[in-house]
Amino acid sequence: DKSGRRFKMPDQKELVKALTQIIDELPPQEKTLFSLHYCEGLNFKQIGEVLDCSEQKAMKLFRDSLKKVTVKMRLKTTH
Repeated sequence: DKSGRRFKMPDQKELVKALTQIIDELPPQEKTLFSLHYCEGLNFKQIGEVLDCSEQKAMKLFRDSLKKVTVKMRLKTTH
């Protein structure tokens, strides 16, 4: 960059560690959402059934959680 400092891209191991830490810090319901969607492969209708909410509510909770995780990842990987 113009200041003479170089941006060091984190390696995959660092990214996974940061992402795991951020997800671990989420409230229990949000952790469950990530687990059900990414680990168990459930769709949002199924997630809604597990969490006893509508498919739309499950999608909204997931989007909101994903935004939080994305912001935190950007902060962790750029500092």
